[in-house]
Amino acid sequence: MSLSTAVPLDAAAGSPRLRAVGSAAASRTSVPAFVSESDAIARLLDRADKLARTDVPLLVTGESGTGKEVLARRIHARSRRGDGPLLAENCAAIHESLFESELFGHHRGAFTGADRSRIGLFQRASGGTLLLDEVGELPLGLQSKLLRVLEQGRVRPVGSSREIDVDVRVLSATNRDLAELVREGRFREDLYYRLQGAQLDIPPLRDRREDVLALADHFLAELNADHGTRYRFTPSQRRMLVQHPWFGNARELRNAVHLAFHSRDELSGALELALRVEAPRAPSSSGGLLTRLAPLVEIEREAIALALEESGGNRERAAKRLGISRSSIYERIRRHGL
Repeated sequence: MSLSTAVPLDAAAGSPRLRAVGSAAASRTSVPAFVSESDAIARLLDRADKLARTDVPLLVTGESGTGKEVLARRIHARSRRGDGPLLAENCAAIHESLFESELFGHHRGAFTGADRSRIGLFQRASGGTLLLDEVGELPLGLQSKLLRVLEQGRVRPVGSSREIDVDVRVLSATNRDLAELVREGRFREDLYYRLQGAQLDIPPLRDRREDVLALADHFLAELNADHGTRYRFTPSQRRMLVQHPWFGNARELRNAVHLAFHSRDELSGALELALRVEAPRAPSSSGGLLTRLAPLVEIEREAIALALEESGGNRERAAKRLGISRSSIYERIRRHGL
């Protein structure tokens, strides 16, 4: 089934409650938009905007693909630090041996290969905001070093005997349950409370179905604007979009819309293909798809089991099929005992 070109697409057409929350006029810097029809998201953004005006450290939680970084950028833009820098670091991507150098900087000759001095992220973000993404993946041995900087507001570059004052608001994001990691002894309790001045939880897309079509129309409108086209979804496709579980949340939805758009001239049914690749199957003799009435925990477990089976047990490939991060699939495999 191909995309329709009957009328021009407008992301807000037919949806009077649609809110593209955030505009350049609302802050000194451009405010990233959260496209939503959901009352839950409206309440979340209202609370985030109020907290943005403080310097309280914030912990943003939610599944992979729910928009944690978008929310963090919105908070920065609406804060008194909006004219300052916003830097982001993926804690899961920092090699343990380079952690201090990356965040705190180093002097030339501090270690093998340090042929020049480097300014760390805390110094570069001074006067602004530092987002520590996937903070739950930070090795336990490095957490005390981060805690010390957060408590003292000073960094000591590797190889230096002098400490440097920094003025940084720290935002953290994770798809892990940090409280559970604390109970398991895998995350420092004092660091957890230092990061969690307040917590903002972004609900998954499957719990706010009213946002699926709003986001899909928004992504398609962006593509139409970029390519000078006027495509829209057919009624059948809109039903499919709403019924899909979207374990990869907005990121998975965006990928499906892009695949359908770019395949429209070569592959009939591109959107159906994108959704079928991700759709979990029921553990029954009929082999049919799980219905919308199945408990979400069962849908998630079967989706992960199917992705692992079709990926030959390779967790990274399974994560890509599901549209979630590697750390997320490891956590879900543990949670479901797979």
